[in-house]
Amino acid sequence: MILAKMVIEDFKQFRGKQEIEFPSSGIIAVMGPNGAGKTTIFEAIEWCLYKPTRLKTEDIVPRGTAARPRVHVTLEDPRTGTRHVVERAVGGSQTIKASVYREDDLEKPLAQGTRDVTAFVATHLVGLSHAAFVATFFTRQKELTYFGALGETDRRREVGRLLGYETIALAQAAIGEQRADAGLRARGLASQIENELRDRDFDVEWAELDRALAAADQEVVAAEEAFARAEAEWQRLRAEAEDLLEQERQDAEFARAEAQIEGKVQSARERLDAAVASLANLDLVARNRAVALPIATGLADHQAERARQDAAFARYQEQQALDAAVAREVDGAARVASTAQARVLKTTTPDVPEWTWWPDGSHDLPRAIRRLRAVATALDPRAARDRVNVSHALVTLEKERDATAKKWRNCAQTLESVQAEERHILVEGDPEAALTRHREARQRAGDARADAAAEANGIGQERAAREVIVQRLRQTRFEGDENLCPTCRRPFAEHEIATMVATFEEGIAALRQREAAAVARRSAAEREQGVLDQAITAEDARLARLSHARARIERGTEMTAGAQEAAEDAEAQLAECLASSGRQAVPMAEEITREERYADAVEVIVAVTPSLEEWEETALLHRAAAEEARRARAGLGDVTYDPEAHKAAEVAVNEAQTATTRIEGFDQQLAERPALEATRARSEAEVAEHQQARVTVVAQRAALGFEKVRLDQATARRDQAHQSERAALTARNDASQRREHVRRDREQLRKDQERLEGLVRRADEAQREHGLLGELYDTFKQFDQYVAGRVTPHFAEQTGDLLATVTGGRYDHVTFDQNYGIKVYDGPDEAFPITAFSGGEHDVIALCARLALSRLVGGQAATPPSFLVLDEVFGALDRDRRGHVLDTLGALAGTSEAYRQLFIISHVDDIRQSSIFDDILRITEEDDGSRIERMGLTLDGPVEEG
Repeated sequence: MILAKMVIEDFKQFRGKQEIEFPSSGIIAVMGPNGAGKTTIFEAIEWCLYKPTRLKTEDIVPRGTAARPRVHVTLEDPRTGTRHVVERAVGGSQTIKASVYREDDLEKPLAQGTRDVTAFVATHLVGLSHAAFVATFFTRQKELTYFGALGETDRRREVGRLLGYETIALAQAAIGEQRADAGLRARGLASQIENELRDRDFDVEWAELDRALAAADQEVVAAEEAFARAEAEWQRLRAEAEDLLEQERQDAEFARAEAQIEGKVQSARERLDAAVASLANLDLVARNRAVALPIATGLADHQAERARQDAAFARYQEQQALDAAVAREVDGAARVASTAQARVLKTTTPDVPEWTWWPDGSHDLPRAIRRLRAVATALDPRAARDRVNVSHALVTLEKERDATAKKWRNCAQTLESVQAEERHILVEGDPEAALTRHREARQRAGDARADAAAEANGIGQERAAREVIVQRLRQTRFEGDENLCPTCRRPFAEHEIATMVATFEEGIAALRQREAAAVARRSAAEREQGVLDQAITAEDARLARLSHARARIERGTEMTAGAQEAAEDAEAQLAECLASSGRQAVPMAEEITREERYADAVEVIVAVTPSLEEWEETALLHRAAAEEARRARAGLGDVTYDPEAHKAAEVAVNEAQTATTRIEGFDQQLAERPALEATRARSEAEVAEHQQARVTVVAQRAALGFEKVRLDQATARRDQAHQSERAALTARNDASQRREHVRRDREQLRKDQERLEGLVRRADEAQREHGLLGELYDTFKQFDQYVAGRVTPHFAEQTGDLLATVTGGRYDHVTFDQNYGIKVYDGPDEAFPITAFSGGEHDVIALCARLALSRLVGGQAATPPSFLVLDEVFGALDRDRRGHVLDTLGALAGTSEAYRQLFIISHVDDIRQSSIFDDILRITEEDDGSRIERMGLTLDGPVEEG
């Protein structure tokens, strides 16, 4: 499964929508400064396929925006060509939407919803869990140190995590915690049971509670009998008090009746006094009516005089309105003339001399406006503006012709310069052939170094063994039966031992000479390798320069042809435009300025034309309205009006109307006299009647004979009896509560027995659980070693295959111990740990191990990923070690389906000069977010395509 295409939109540093098409195979560099978003591209792929919990929604939204991230990843199976599309996006309310479908059947989703899509990817599309996918797909710098710099425990833990066995370790830790918790619970429960049973005897407690319950029952019976007696006495005394309370109520009723009668007497007397006062007021009203009567009789004469004055005032107002109308229309005509004159004078221009305001225009405005309309109608604004536009177009075409011609000349000159550079590079011969020679010589030097090192190592071991023998011969005293000659069974003589030591020392000296010669040959071979490495580096650089120059020549030839074609097209367009406009040459700036000024003036004048029509119509309307008002004014004749006489007539009418209104009110008041006299007589009778009723009520109250002292005494006896009844009730309730307390104590005792029995059962269960978890923990403890024993042979085999590929078969046998420590065989029998190798070889071995680990994990998938990301693996390497790793990757690319696509993320800019890359993506930072650009080649070197 390879990456075919990706669409990323509003994801972390990337704002807006960006699309990437990936090559189907090869090594792709992803370059850019730290923080630009290189790793973010592959985090977006991981989020789209699996949505890991560590990538929270709020963390992927671009900062300072309310955007909704969306990622679209197309995966292709290179065996069948089938392409699947996975989409995941943030919707409204931060919800996640996801779907997966075949690219050739977009209408039928294979899965929808974030959980279902993740499950489909893990089980069907890729066939790897998220953790296994990341271990296969992503390699970071620190992961290359697992096999060299880490201790055994850390290395076993980290490699196990990449293999997906971290879950087993976590499960073992969880089981250990559960086992400890079960043991703690068992001990705690046992201690609790012991503490609670220490001072308790349930049989004794039951006997005591049974005796207490019997006593409480007897106490309740006695209390209920006492309460019955107290309640009967209280009921008797309460009835006696209620009889006296009834007498008190009747006495109060008589008192209220007496008070009500007294109130009625007072009300009747008040009505009597009011009637007498009202009759006295009617006498005053009769006198006032006699005074107003003469004034009201002259109302008709005063109204006739006011009508005559109103008619004179109306003719006067009409005369004033007509005079104002004439003045208004004359003023309106003058304003229209002023407006038209101002507008024409504002738009007057020397380019249209006929457009001007004549001095007599205000006296005969309609005639002046008709003349101006004729001038405006004769003008053609579109033709004037078209001429200006053609002039500007000619100037633009002339500039384009000059610019394209200049670009053509520059391209031709640059192409010639690059071709000269190519010839200069080839003066020293073909760099590819030189590289082949140097690499073959370096291989021979490497073989010689390895042979010399092996020879020196073997001689050194033999020399060391002989030196040990010499040392033992010198330190041993050959006495006794155990030191006899094994052949003749006689003791060794001193001269014989000396002869043996001398013989061994001669051999050791010869071995030292041979060892020194082998070391010298190895050093010479290493120096030769260094010289050849420098030569290879130089030829690599020359080949890169040659490839760069040839790419620029190819691009330059294409660009020069394009520039020539563009220049010829620009020249033809300019000639065509001149011919169609009827001009011989491109106009000068002064001529264009005059044309623009004339076109502007014509457009302004034509724009005034609608206003001219409106002003002419308005002037005619003002003239007609003024003439009509003058005729109406003449029709009124002479008008005479006296304001003072009009005012006096109005005052006389108002006074007569007021007197008439007052007489009407007086008559209404005088009509009430009979009713007031009747009210007076009725009130006098009511007073006498209510006084007699009061005498009757006083006699009835005296006959009742109610005494307040007797009621107070009966109430006191009743209250005392009630208190005794309440006390007896309280005593009964207290006895019942004490009996209930005893019953509750018995229930609590029963619950305590059951709870302690439950604690005993839980303690037994916790102890059994502790034992079972202990056995399970020990089983998991052995799993780590079992896994290492099963995995390491396959791991070593794949690492050895990769190492053989990149070293040309020199190292092809690798082993791993139970802690995943590496040993590399140099020959059939001699193995060295990774720490024994030089920096470049160390890096190559570690990289092969990490890539083999990815292949091992990825091989579990139904359709294993054929793409791998190396994230900043060059950051801690110097230039030479970076070169070794790049050469390794170049050798591995395409050797296996697992490495069909290799993505290398780096901020180290010089690695893009390597010849291993098939494509380069560059991430740039801009004000509105990061951008993904595919780098190409131009005549001036690598640039970013925009």
